[in-house]
Amino acid sequence: MHKKDLPAKIARWAWMLEEFHYEVCHRPGRQMKHVDALSRYPIMMISSHDITQKIKEAQIKDEFISQLKSAIKIKHLLEVELSKQFINKRDTLRNEAKENILCLQDENKKQYNKHRKPAYNYKPGDTVAIQRTQFGTELKLRPKYFGPYEVTKVNKHDRYEVQKIGQHEGPNVTSTSSDKMKKWCTH
Repeated sequence: MHKKDLPAKIARWAWMLEEFHYEVCHRPGRQMKHVDALSRYPIMMISSHDITQKIKEAQIKDEFISQLKSAIKIKHLLEVELSKQFINKRDTLRNEAKENILCLQDENKKQYNKHRKPAYNYKPGDTVAIQRTQFGTELKLRPKYFGPYEVTKVNKHDRYEVQKIGQHEGPNVTSTSSDKMKKWCTH
């Protein structure tokens, strides 16, 4: 067998070992029994099946190990039961909280709607006044509403786009909600 016929790993080791001076010494099986036990010789092979079978039988006969096994099973069953109880308790608490929240929301809605009047629906072309939203110093004597404005577009949720009519204080074009608007008196 030549070096080119060897696998790459073995060839690398062979080249590395060529640098050293050594003598190969054969040792019979009596001196290194642990190596022979792990070798492929069928005489020295230890059957793992026989050993595991003996260990299992010894464990089954041992009372302490059987007590440990039963204690572990009982502990596992208790943990499963406690986790089920915890999940059930959490679900009931969550459902109770949900019911309480819905009840309070209904009460708050009734109370809020009791004193609330529906918003006035303006149409495009209506003349309105819009409320001053930015406050500052020296505005005590100024008017609280800007106007007149004309409604140009009706948006969702009682919101409107308005445009200034004439020359007066306030923005030229803006969007506002119906609670910040009122009809412009023309008499």
